[in-house]
Amino acid sequence: MKRILLLTLILLACDDHSDAHDHSDEISIEAEACEHIVEADQALKVNASIDTNNALTVNAEHKRVEITLVNGTGYVSYDSAQDVDYLFFFSQDVDIEFISNDGSVITVTDLSDQTYPCSEMISVFKAKLGVGKYLIKITQTQVSDTPVYLVSEESL
Repeated sequence: MKRILLLTLILLACDDHSDAHDHSDEISIEAEACEHIVEADQALKVNASIDTNNALTVNAEHKRVEITLVNGTGYVSYDSAQDVDYLFFFSQDVDIEFISNDGSVITVTDLSDQTYPCSEMISVFKAKLGVGKYLIKITQTQVSDTPVYLVSEESL
């Protein structure tokens, strides 16, 4: 009986349920992003700016960001904490443009033609970002009043 109790205590001590939310050994980045893009109860809601000066930040770990555009377009900002590749998952067919602090346009790779684990992922882009703040210009290919959902994840 003591051995069972000791084994249970050891297993509980080793079980890490931290808020880091690291699924690297459990599910793919795409599957995790899919989970977050459908979770409406934890969404961060922002209005895109029509100009570059008032763009709101859309960093939201492990939740979707609901972005309301103005006539199908708008700017938001993204703070990159690391010099890594990021994946950006969108719920609508959009074009995006990343602009760095010095005004240069960052190259993005459109991965939208791949198959993803849920139908809510319509547009997917990969961007290599350095540490710093970036503007993201989002343009719907078909103007809609429906907010655009965004989930961002670091690429492995």
